[in-house]
Amino acid sequence: MPGHYVSTAGRPHECRRGTQECVRHIGSRMTETVELRVNGVRVQAPRGALVSTAVFLAGVAGFRRSVGGQPRGPLCGMGICFECRVTINGREHCRSCQVVCEPGMEVRTDA
Repeated sequence: MPGHYVSTAGRPHECRRGTQECVRHIGSRMTETVELRVNGVRVQAPRGALVSTAVFLAGVAGFRRSVGGQPRGPLCGMGICFECRVTINGREHCRSCQVVCEPGMEVRTDA
């Protein structure tokens, strides 16, 4: 039904198209990319993707280290567990599963 709301990267999106057409419309955005760096490596991530996705695309499995030194990574995917913390543009302890990729972002992992 036209005018319904669909979530795109955590933001509401009012679509004035029919349901099937809206899904195709949102899906077409995934062909657009943004470039950022993860641990100095250039990564092309789909526009609207989360930073945790870009870290995985860079081939990084460990996002941080536990107190005991074990590599840690995303667990819940919704910002509650804090296992996906990274440094973004110099700001430490950012939950990568809650931040949308932006062009030119500098992301650092601690693992």
